[in-house]
Amino acid sequence: LAPLAALESLDLSATELSDLGIGRLPELPKLKVLNLASTAVSDSGLAALARFTGLTSLRLANTAIDGTGLARLQSLGQLAELDLTACPVRNAGAEALSRLPALKRLVLASTDINDSGLTHVARMDQLVALNLNSTDTSDAGVESIARLTNLRELRLNFARFKDKAAGLLRTLTKLERLEL
Repeated sequence: LAPLAALESLDLSATELSDLGIGRLPELPKLKVLNLASTAVSDSGLAALARFTGLTSLRLANTAIDGTGLARLQSLGQLAELDLTACPVRNAGAEALSRLPALKRLVLASTDINDSGLTHVARMDQLVALNLNSTDTSDAGVESIARLTNLRELRLNFARFKDKAAGLLRTLTKLERLEL
């Protein structure tokens, strides 16, 4: 890949790429989109991603990311989209995510995030899209995310909040897509 200096998008999903392999990726100065879904990447490998400072989209779905290494992504100042679907991300990881100022689209579907972690997500007022499908989101979690008034897209399918909590979403006046 070294001679591909103009590469802007790289899809390595469903390969046997591991943390060690990420460290061996060459410098790709124009890389904006990186898909590492369904690989053997874990939190340890995230440190090697910090050098791809031009990334705007990172897909880590179905990897072993539990959130302990997400703070290493803070150098990715242009990261606007992050997909952590089906990763065992816990609440501590949500705190690290809240320190990614350019993040606009966040997918936490089928993660271990719960209401406690959503208090950190609720600080991300720049978010325009949030997917919490199949998470342990209760009424308290809905109350937290109702503070994200810039949301245009919210997905809460298969969560455990009650009808009354859905009324809290009326504060999200910019919503264009809502899935409950």
